[in-house]
Amino acid sequence: MDQHSPDDGASEPTAIPPSDRPKPIPTPFESSAARIPEQIGPYRILELLGEGGMGSVYKAEQRAGVRRTVAVKVIKSSGSGADVLARFDAERQALARMDHPNIARVLHAGQTAEGQPYLVMEYVPGIPITTFADQNKLPISQRLELFMLVCSAISHAHTKAIIHRDIKASNVLAYMADGKATVKVIDFGIAKALAGDRLTDRTFNTQMGRPIGTYASMSPEQADASPDIDTRTDVYSLGVLLYELLTGMHPFDQKMLARLADQEMRRVIREENPPRPSTRLSSLGAEGETIATARRVAREALARQLRAELEWIPLMAMRKERDRRYAGALEMSEDIRNYLEGRPLRAGPESQAYRLKKFARRHRVPLIAALAVVLGVAGAVQWYIHAIRTEQRKTEAALAVAQAERDEAVRQQRIALAVQNFLSDMLAKADPRQSLGENVTVAQAIQAAAKHLDNGALKDAPLVEASIRTTIGLSFWGLGRLDDAELNLRRAMEINRMVLPAGDPGIATSLFNLACVLRNEYKIDEAEKLHREALAIRRKALPPDDPAIASSLEYLGNVMQARDKLAEAEQLHRESLAIRRRALPAGDLAIAESLRKLAQVLAIENKAAEAEPLSRESMEMVRKLFPPGHPEIAESEIVLGIVLEGEQEYDQAEALFREALEIRRKVFPAGHIKIRQAMLDLVSVLRHEGKYAEAASLARAALDEAPKEFPSDSK
Repeated sequence: MDQHSPDDGASEPTAIPPSDRPKPIPTPFESSAARIPEQIGPYRILELLGEGGMGSVYKAEQRAGVRRTVAVKVIKSSGSGADVLARFDAERQALARMDHPNIARVLHAGQTAEGQPYLVMEYVPGIPITTFADQNKLPISQRLELFMLVCSAISHAHTKAIIHRDIKASNVLAYMADGKATVKVIDFGIAKALAGDRLTDRTFNTQMGRPIGTYASMSPEQADASPDIDTRTDVYSLGVLLYELLTGMHPFDQKMLARLADQEMRRVIREENPPRPSTRLSSLGAEGETIATARRVAREALARQLRAELEWIPLMAMRKERDRRYAGALEMSEDIRNYLEGRPLRAGPESQAYRLKKFARRHRVPLIAALAVVLGVAGAVQWYIHAIRTEQRKTEAALAVAQAERDEAVRQQRIALAVQNFLSDMLAKADPRQSLGENVTVAQAIQAAAKHLDNGALKDAPLVEASIRTTIGLSFWGLGRLDDAELNLRRAMEINRMVLPAGDPGIATSLFNLACVLRNEYKIDEAEKLHREALAIRRKALPPDDPAIASSLEYLGNVMQARDKLAEAEQLHRESLAIRRRALPAGDLAIAESLRKLAQVLAIENKAAEAEPLSRESMEMVRKLFPPGHPEIAESEIVLGIVLEGEQEYDQAEALFREALEIRRKVFPAGHIKIRQAMLDLVSVLRHEGKYAEAASLARAALDEAPKEFPSDSK
């Protein structure tokens, strides 16, 4: 139905048999549909919006003064026109006092040329709220929010001492305004102010004990034609409207009511309770699915939602006894808000269990603390005892860790002191005044120290011996005496495996040191195995960005490069560089080392364009860290030379290789592997430049300094 009809009931099904209906009283507007007037007062009629027993409603245009579209309602009367107009004007004055955004405003009142009273109202481009909700498939929560606007409007009317008495879907028009759904309630109190006969949608006056209103939404006291009508009558009708919004059906079966006589219909309204909304919905078949779909939910899910609590609200509003309903529209609206926010409902069962359940659902966290009091002092004490014991265990564990750390620090300090004393004593023998005689070298002193250990000097202090053998092994490695280095580092590893617990980082250090020497001895298989074991231990025992992990990644990458597994070598060096950039300060030597290792692999992979900036960055870092002639500078020069050779920048590469060879000859003893490597790098670039004679001479010199035999497992 359109916005306004004179009784707003044209869309309601007739529930009264034709034989029971009174004959209509002729009026000048009996054929309004056929005779639409062109003008009513100063309003030009545009179209007929609706027609009923009370009169007709037209859409009209006001042109004088404010230009606007309005609704003009022309009233039919069965008595004195002057008397009706007087009562109608009094009601108009009451409606004019209301000012609410969800109530259609009354703008003007007057009489037609035929003496019929008319009312000019705000035109609302809406449709019945139930139709609007279904057409827009509003979910339950949005329907409730929209319905709360209706409650607000009715509550405002009640504050003005006005009772609507005919709240129904066709008197609540919904529409979109500024992209948001809203409503307007229309026809406040009109039926109350008018006298007349029984209307086509069963709207009645109070003459001869007949009720006024619409049976479909009529309260029991209205059905009784009681003069004692208050705001709770509107609450009942609001309950009916909410029932329909939620379920898509009226509380009472309209087809059943249509078959009943007037007195029986009134008895049903006074005495019989409507079915619960969830029960009514569950009893439907395909129609129930259609209703649920309009609410964006499955039928059973909608029934469960109604059963949970929601249906209590309309059922309380429709209670037969007025004093058991909501006191007013505002209280009903507040209970809907309670439902939406998860608070206890006024309409809920009057049981402590229900109230407690709702309270617990909303206050779970504070309730957990309060539960100790509810359960008794004994339970609280037990909980506190448990908490205290838990904290005590945590404290004891922390103290144990701290004590273990202190013990380890003391142990390491004692080992370091013992190592220092032992090595000081051994190196002192390099003094000509000592028993070793004149011209004793540091290498000889170190060899003497190793022999002293072999004779059992520290058999009762294995960790001290392992630490000293590590120092001796690394010293031999630095001197290029790889056999002696391997011997001492292997012994250190064996001692640590026997003494330290499995997975101790100290074992990983021994594995790492020995693997590095084995790599230089071309014992690639064992070197890879030990590096992988050391890396696994360090990943498990140390933080993810520990520099020791980066070292294991770097040297394992060196092994993979020797195996010609360049893709894996590149990945290992990239991860090592990433860890060092995160963990170490900018400019740290370890970062420079990672840069040149990665650049070297990239150069071998023919990725010189990517390798060059890395190698130059490494060169800049070491030149800032060390003075000219330092071996670290030679390391970076070798790598940059290899990269430039790959880019066919042979003259620049040759200069770098020559400088690196000169540095290494000054630093390392004759025959050192690093000297041979630098010689061979220079040979390579000389061949590219066509300097074959010098290349051949240098290659023979490198061969003369190379070891005569290589281990059988070298790969």
